[in-house]
Amino acid sequence: MCLAISHAVVAGKLANTRVRARRLLRAHPDLDPAAIERILASEAKVPDADNLASLRGLEGVAARAYFCLYRAALRPAFRFDRRSRRPPRDPANALLSFGYTLLTQNLMTACEIVGLDPYDGFFHADKYGRPSLALDLCEEFRAPVVDSVVQTAINKGIVRATDFAVARDGGMRLGRRGLRRFLRAYTARLETPAYHPYADRALTYSRSFELQARLLAKTVTGELDAYRPLRVR
Repeated sequence: MCLAISHAVVAGKLANTRVRARRLLRAHPDLDPAAIERILASEAKVPDADNLASLRGLEGVAARAYFCLYRAALRPAFRFDRRSRRPPRDPANALLSFGYTLLTQNLMTACEIVGLDPYDGFFHADKYGRPSLALDLCEEFRAPVVDSVVQTAINKGIVRATDFAVARDGGMRLGRRGLRRFLRAYTARLETPAYHPYADRALTYSRSFELQARLLAKTVTGELDAYRPLRVR
């Protein structure tokens, strides 16, 4: 079951990453389309991956290709060389890391609502104090929720470079003004409807969080034969 659910987690993430990448290309036709081919190549290999290390390798290759495209679509003042996390070394990475933290908290709540232990994961290795199962569920929502709202916040000037300051650990910290504006944008994204094939209707992302947690719970108990991640259009 661990490998089967991990396959679904990675397949869902890569599918939604590809959709996001195509939207970036449509909005910025001058960007390099080769990233799409690398994401597609990783997607095609997911069904044949026979262990977690192979799945993580495919996910990593696709992520690197995607972020090459993603960072080039941001306003020049926010472009970055690579993903940096602890601490984030630039404003865009600070927003991404903060957004993923918010998303993780949302999925932890969804797990708890349906009776799942958010710390007992499949794709993400169990580690003391790490909400591995919530992180598993986060994967399919990273691109359509966090990456989308970060790009919008940057490119529409909702958050500005002047909203950031260097923290004591050398990373970038978002100030109060930027924090308020980004939280409003993030909350608005959670209330954005998107078609959910299982419900056969549009659901807000916040509703989809709980539904996906319920589908995962049914997979664990055997009520469903496989976990099916939400694939956005």
